[in-house]
Amino acid sequence: MLIEKGLRFSILFSLFMFILGCGETQEVFYKDMDAARKDNAVERGWIPNIIPESSTEIHERHDLDTNRVWISFKFDRKGIQGLIDQVEELTPAEVKYPAAELRGI
Repeated sequence: MLIEKGLRFSILFSLFMFILGCGETQEVFYKDMDAARKDNAVERGWIPNIIPESSTEIHERHDLDTNRVWISFKFDRKGIQGLIDQVEELTPAEVKYPAAELRGI
């Protein structure tokens, strides 16, 4: 009986620690845009549809609570004009640097 209580405590404690470790931030790596599309990451809005089709090494991190998305990727420089045409320039006052959230990207 004492062993059962100890085992039950160990299982519950492990489950509790696992749940605590699962935050609301999720992180995914994709080999290329095909892999991101197969995972429905574009459809769900985690990968913007303006990302060039030639993109590779896609590293995406998003926060479910705030819906903020951080993304890094490599792409063929031939696609840069298409990307530039679809983004909006920000003034320095509008730029926010979420340094803590971007560590490791």
